[in-house]
Amino acid sequence: NQLTNVRTVQTTLRAEADRTVGPDEYLFQAHYLYARSDGQVTTDQDEGEFQWRHHLDERLFAQSLTSYNSDKIRGLHDDADETVGLGYKLFQSLRQTIDAGAGVTEQYLDLAGVQKGADTLGNIFQDYTYKINGRFTFLEDASLELSPQNRGSFGLTNGQSTEAGKTANYDYKFHSTLEGK
Repeated sequence: NQLTNVRTVQTTLRAEADRTVGPDEYLFQAHYLYARSDGQVTTDQDEGEFQWRHHLDERLFAQSLTSYNSDKIRGLHDDADETVGLGYKLFQSLRQTIDAGAGVTEQYLDLAGVQKGADTLGNIFQDYTYKINGRFTFLEDASLELSPQNRGSFGLTNGQSTEAGKTANYDYKFHSTLEGK
């Protein structure tokens, strides 16, 4: 909460939990961002993910990722995804690990100005972990999802919503974290 010429209120909440049980790894992440400046909401986002990774052997794994996003400022009402795929440990040493894989995503999207509904997308992903020392770890993950089908995009004509064309349906994510204990 800042009080200057313009009053600004910002809230950031983050929760993360992970657990390994035998060949299974579980990861839960949730983020909430909210900001208001001079009585106007400037940020209102929430995001949640649950990942289950089952190691089939030392290098190969199966993965399920469930995620949900919303951003009221950008008009993203709902983006719910369920991704299943296979991955491979490309490199592993005492301090570094690189994983990559591919899968299929079933998506429900409700975004202002775009045809809402379910769609199927192809998915590729990669993860990188670097243990700097016993206290600090650098984590990075990226993914790209792309649908072979385009969604209708809409505009306003004389106050009526009309289809303005087609737009590509894709999603990309990049996260990096410096974790300390």
